[in-house]
Amino acid sequence: KYITVVVFEEEVILNEPVENWPLCDCLISFHSKGFPLDKAVAYAKLRNPFVINDLNMQYLIQDRREVYSILQAEGILLPRYAILNRDPNNPKECNLIEGEDHVEVNGEVFQKPFVEKPVSAEDHNVYIYYPTSAGGGSQRLFRKIGSRSSVYSPESNVRKTGSYIYEEFMPTDGTDVKGFLMFCNNNIFSSLKPMDSFLRVVFLNALNM
Repeated sequence: KYITVVVFEEEVILNEPVENWPLCDCLISFHSKGFPLDKAVAYAKLRNPFVINDLNMQYLIQDRREVYSILQAEGILLPRYAILNRDPNNPKECNLIEGEDHVEVNGEVFQKPFVEKPVSAEDHNVYIYYPTSAGGGSQRLFRKIGSRSSVYSPESNVRKTGSYIYEEFMPTDGTDVKGFLMFCNNNIFSSLKPMDSFLRVVFLNALNM
């Protein structure tokens, strides 16, 4: 037996100082909601294990704006997008013009269907807006609850509070695509699953397919 896997207990991670955390030669640590990333960084500095994934980078990837900037800097192709930054104290003062079947963000026009993502990567409430030719409304995506990960809404207007990324909708032939890992050769480890039948029909109608 050459490798011993040590799983740090949640009680230890949350309530014990890093000096009391188990010793290890190699550390794998992923941020998620409620995880004390600061403590993981402090532990790595204290014990100096070989770190598989960059802990400090995990601060950046909590903001989708930072993620997009990193991807662009690495030459990775992205859908056309625009960032709408709102002042929470004055949300009406922003560069957004909304039409029946489009929005204009900072001079960039996005025809429906388009995607609206909160800038916080911790917020999974991503909306997809449909054109009137497909019946209008929007599909509201969220972190999976039971067997559901989205719900249709008749609301066609974009959200008026908060900061968002707006981007062109990318057709995926009725398949949900989730990327997990990019390798050095730009290959991506991802999962594919069939889209909800209702959602698939609406997408195809929106794209006149």
